[in-house]
Amino acid sequence: MSDHEAQLIIGSGAAAGTIFVVPEGTVRTLGSHPQADLRLPDLLPRHAAVRYHGVFEVQGLEGYETTRVNGERLVPQYWKLLRPGDELTLGSYTLRVELLGLDASTMLGQQSTRRLAPEISPPGYEL
Repeated sequence: MSDHEAQLIIGSGAAAGTIFVVPEGTVRTLGSHPQADLRLPDLLPRHAAVRYHGVFEVQGLEGYETTRVNGERLVPQYWKLLRPGDELTLGSYTLRVELLGLDASTMLGQQSTRRLAPEISPPGYEL
């Protein structure tokens, strides 16, 4: 385990209680595709991506219409800031955001939505 990592804890469905770790400096994909980092049935193949680089963010890919943070739908092609305790909804799945090794106060004042930069696109994704 790194000193700084983000976790998504699945709170519903057959995978309830599963912890998905996102180490600092990584981008991870979520969906039903066999190569997704977190494979969940009933999602689109490339449903969403999360990244952690000092701040934790999510972007809806194919599933942006059914991806929500605290009930708010995501804007296509933009990264949305995730904070500790946030509820991330992916289709019928609900996940809770946890950050380890990082003081939550460092998240305050950060821009809540960011434009996707091409150099940090998840591998194999054309946006």
